[in-house]
Amino acid sequence: MHDPGLIQIEAAKPGARVSLDGYSLAPHNVLRFLSFMVGHRDAGTLNRVLLSHAGGWSVEGGAPSANKLALFSNGNKAPDGSLFTKLLPDLREKGFKDCDFDQLLTTNPRKAAPAIRLRLQV
Repeated sequence: MHDPGLIQIEAAKPGARVSLDGYSLAPHNVLRFLSFMVGHRDAGTLNRVLLSHAGGWSVEGGAPSANKLALFSNGNKAPDGSLFTKLLPDLREKGFKDCDFDQLLTTNPRKAAPAIRLRLQV
């Protein structure tokens, strides 16, 4: 079995963006994300990482008009805040600096924005 963190780094080295989605407070997930982030920092590919807040909600239902959002049971009481209340402080403990957070939270999304298109289907 391949290490997902190594696969991400190998994809990021030549220029692919890596989107890390689904952060939750489940213990295995906290450690997994820390490992991914430290790996990218150490490999020099932090500039290719995009973080997502989608760590606690899912869409339920078969038809687009009947879909409802449901909260996962993964430890996130406020899913959209766990990146800021848990992951970023944990990264600071691992030696991440303000310039790393600026890269992750401002520079990377700004550079990726022109390449991301939202397509609505009705």
